Amino acid sequence: MLILLVAVAFCCFTKTVWPASRRTSVALYAIYLISLVNTGETAGEHCKVYQVPIHDKALRGHTYQTAKVGELFRCYVRCERDPACKSCNFKYTHEICEMNNETKETKPNDFITEKRSYYIKRTGGDVDECTAFPNICGANADCHNTDGSYICNCKAGYTSDGKTCSRADYKGYSASNPALSCADVLENRPESKSAAYYLTTEGGGVACTYCHMEDIQGCGGGGWTLVMKINGGKTTFSYNSDLWTNKMPLNQSSGKSGFDHDETKMPSFWSMPFKKLCLGMQVAGQETNWITVSYQASSLHSLMSTNTLYATNVGRGRWKSLLADSSLQWNCNMEGFNVKPSEGQNDPAVTRIGILGNNENDCRSCNSRIGFGSEGSRLGQHDDNSCGNESAKSGADNGEKYIKANCFILLQ
Repeated sequence: MLILLVAVAFCCFTKTVWPASRRTSVALYAIYLISLVNTGETAGEHCKVYQVPIHDKALRGHTYQTAKVGELFRCYVRCERDPACKSCNFKYTHEICEMNNETKETKPNDFITEKRSYYIKRTGGDVDECTAFPNICGANADCHNTDGSYICNCKAGYTSDGKTCSRADYKGYSASNPALSCADVLENRPESKSAAYYLTTEGGGVACTYCHMEDIQGCGGGGWTLVMKINGGKTTFSYNSDLWTNKMPLNQSSGKSGFDHDETKMPSFWSMPFKKLCLGMQVAGQETNWITVSYQASSLHSLMSTNTLYATNVGRGRWKSLLADSSLQWNCNMEGFNVKPSEGQNDPAVTRIGILGNNENDCRSCNSRIGFGSEGSRLGQHDDNSCGNESAKSGADNGEKYIKANCFILLQ
């Protein structure tokens, strides 16, 4: 019955021809009443009666305190908090709250018609402002109800000036104070969560870049900076794509998000020195698998732009762990950056980061690969698989495979 009363009152008030600010004020008060009903006590416990504000009415001659409050619901809350307050008038033209020590029931002769005013009777009891007014603390703070009041605590990464919470000027939290890397953000603000942060780029620029701050199984924690996201079903990042050797970004807006399937190349590719890579592959319906590659360089671009092989010693077992059903020929096992036979037959397997396999005891005619930025069509390999696993049947440890993956490259 009460919900119906509040709903009817809400509809009537909002259909009245008032300024938008007054309609908003009453709407918020109505929502407040409904929230109190929905969070009220169960049957058999104490019950409360919540009053609907009466428009164009006021109680005169019994006001003991006035205050400028801005909104009707704030006037009501002010009255609820003061034990001396029995009712209140809200003069919305001037945003004045008048607190009364009597009610229209105790002083009916003083209950008068007064334009542009509301009268509300106090119900008693503590008001949970956090539930009643979800945005009372603003979007950048968390609300905590207390007896007779509430406390606003700024969210992580925000500081208070006593009135509002604004983004703190920690390294990486603003374009005016960019960090060198995601690890730099985490070092200066250990509670930083996975999100996009402002990082410096070559030449004094700034790029808003996704940072993964939590541990990654297979890579560990410490703050990982996103460099690339590759869709293996597309040829955007094939071995011979200029994106591996130039300093041009791709789809930077997708570089602000996490591990989705939107391809991107961020300025961190040519701007960030690193000691470790975190590499991930994911296929539909399966979790992402990760491995760490330890290698120190001034940037990933500094390696790729030379088109020279830089060997690693990750091992075929760990490369294969990137995909649950991977297959690789037993021989060759050349791995690292810019992995490509120096000579050999046409269209062998090649990859920018990864490992090659061959059924013959050399690396001249590789027919299998697991890697990032790949090509090769020899013996039935799919040349358009730019990231994932390709393996010819001959000599493979798990048969013929054609697995296109969504791939992620992060640095630290």
